Amino acid sequence: MKYIFIIDDPVYGGHIKSFLAQFKSLNLKKDYLLFLPTYSYIFRNIDTFSFIDKQNVVLYNPNGLLKYFFSFDLFDKLKQNLNEEKTIIHSFSQRCFFSCSLANSYFKNSIFISSVMGGPNPFPFYNSADVHIAVSVEQIEQSKLNNSNYILISNRIELGKYNFHEKNYREILKTKKYILFITRFDKDKEIPILNAVESLTKLSQYYHIKVLGEGTERKKYEELFLKTIEKEKIEFLGFHKNPIELIDDTALVVGMGRSILEFMLKGIPSILIGFNSTNKLFKLEDVKNAFEYNFSGRNINNNHNNLDLSKEEIFEEKKIYDFLYDKYAIELFKDKYFEIIENLDNNKSKKLNILIEYLKFNIFRINNRLKNNHEKK
Repeated sequence: MKYIFIIDDPVYGGHIKSFLAQFKSLNLKKDYLLFLPTYSYIFRNIDTFSFIDKQNVVLYNPNGLLKYFFSFDLFDKLKQNLNEEKTIIHSFSQRCFFSCSLANSYFKNSIFISSVMGGPNPFPFYNSADVHIAVSVEQIEQSKLNNSNYILISNRIELGKYNFHEKNYREILKTKKYILFITRFDKDKEIPILNAVESLTKLSQYYHIKVLGEGTERKKYEELFLKTIEKEKIEFLGFHKNPIELIDDTALVVGMGRSILEFMLKGIPSILIGFNSTNKLFKLEDVKNAFEYNFSGRNINNNHNNLDLSKEEIFEEKKIYDFLYDKYAIELFKDKYFEIIENLDNNKSKKLNILIEYLKFNIFRINNRLKNNHEKK
């Protein structure tokens, strides 16, 4: 069996980190091809990924992906690398979906898997994929249409061994030096960042704040932070490729998504930034609720938790770790993945049906754009 993985990765982010962790864990050796765009972050840094063989990389021209969600070059190169051998085509980008589904329709022994790595309503689950791999319950509820060809596997994280125990959060504070806030300073993060400003202003009375993140709006938000937090109590570190390296002196991590998950799986308590409020993730019940939304913070509404760190409060570290390990540990990914492969049947979509899906998707995009423009007014 041969595997073909397709990704669109102009910059490094959480979904790229998740893909690399998953790909590495499969340990496929020579029986794969990795399709990357000509501007690929992975290809630009290929020498740092020893588990990727350059000879197995195929570069494609991504022209058309951003605007049309279709690249003829990707479609054509996929067709050239498919034959009667049983092949798994696995796309990790919604923009690549239709190029892959159309190429897949030409070969009876290929199977098409589509993974969308994040977002509340990123992509409808179309029948031309044999299976869609969702990363959250929220994503399934928003994307499933009337189809049932989906499965839930959270974005996986590489973990080391960790010894944990139930502890009062105040014990952690005594030995740590700062609170870490991790984000992207882009327009789509505006509301959570504004909530973070309010929360971190309160938290700065206890600890020094270190802010990690880059983006087009970084300068604007740095100025906003400095209006309410003393300059001596906050530090802006910019982009950091591996924030977990800062774990030793971190008392608390603030943010959303994968960035806080990695710290939580090392025993660091977290505050999840929402759209209308924030939520301490000290209790298993709160962690389970956050999991439903892939730790995006979209489900936190009118939950004005007390950010008083001096109060006696138990951090349910063991319960949280056990839950997150089952949902996110990369060690469990390989068996889950090959179990999916083993149970899949290729259900070929006709080219006309793929064209209909493509037209429906573009109507879906136009409607979303009109809706967003209306809401802005």
